[in-house]
Amino acid sequence: MAFGWLKRTIRSLPGFDAVDRYFCERYTGQPTPEVHRRGHYYSPLPDIAEARRIAATIFDPAITDIPGVDLRGDDQVRLLEQLAVYYEDFDWPDAPSDHRRFYLDQTTFCHGDAVILHAMLRHLRPARIIEVGSGYSSALMLDISDRFAEGRIAFTFIEPEPYRRLDALLTEADRARCRVIADKVQNVPLDTFAALEPNDVLLIDSSHVSRIGSDVNFLMFNVLPILAPGVVIHFHDVHWPFEYPLAWVESGLAWNEAYVLRAFLQHNTA
Repeated sequence: MAFGWLKRTIRSLPGFDAVDRYFCERYTGQPTPEVHRRGHYYSPLPDIAEARRIAATIFDPAITDIPGVDLRGDDQVRLLEQLAVYYEDFDWPDAPSDHRRFYLDQTTFCHGDAVILHAMLRHLRPARIIEVGSGYSSALMLDISDRFAEGRIAFTFIEPEPYRRLDALLTEADRARCRVIADKVQNVPLDTFAALEPNDVLLIDSSHVSRIGSDVNFLMFNVLPILAPGVVIHFHDVHWPFEYPLAWVESGLAWNEAYVLRAFLQHNTA
């Protein structure tokens, strides 16, 4: 009750409407606030209270089946058994070092991610890798290429803000041999992706948001359909069971890429 009174009082202050319009236009391009509040049935932003109420149902990690999606569980187990042989070679340092680009003491690409990426690249032996959204994973892949592929893997890093992380991880030699596209993936010619061949890899660490003109829509609807059979695709930050952690939702994130990916996989035998 007191909070409602406070809101009404603030809104009655002289100049409030002008300030409100200024910030709305600055951050949304619109002169007025959003028509529909968070959680409204016309809003893509989730109702956090509703998410908490149904959490036991939709965030249950014990779920073992996704209707319409062939998880190929036996194949996954066999693949893990094949990948296990590479674990003994995973000896990246915790802290930055002179002999490796990648290190583990950071929070964006941690030990579990790194172990699997290392094993997958050793297993697949790709000739080309395109990464959408680059940083510590890029550093690890360059290390892997140098150590186990004689530096022969051709890398394309698509990162609209390379100055945030990628630039500091690359050597001068890396910049000479890798293609770094400092732009949105939506502006990258489709021929770039069509050049991938079987066992090549496309790694996607996007905005995770499907909306008008987004990178997620471009990748799902323009890039994936033109890839050659046998290209291996990885989507980062997709949690089981195709839901984002409740803590992330409570923090204000409204990612929805996992839902689009789940729909793509339903009844998909490609």
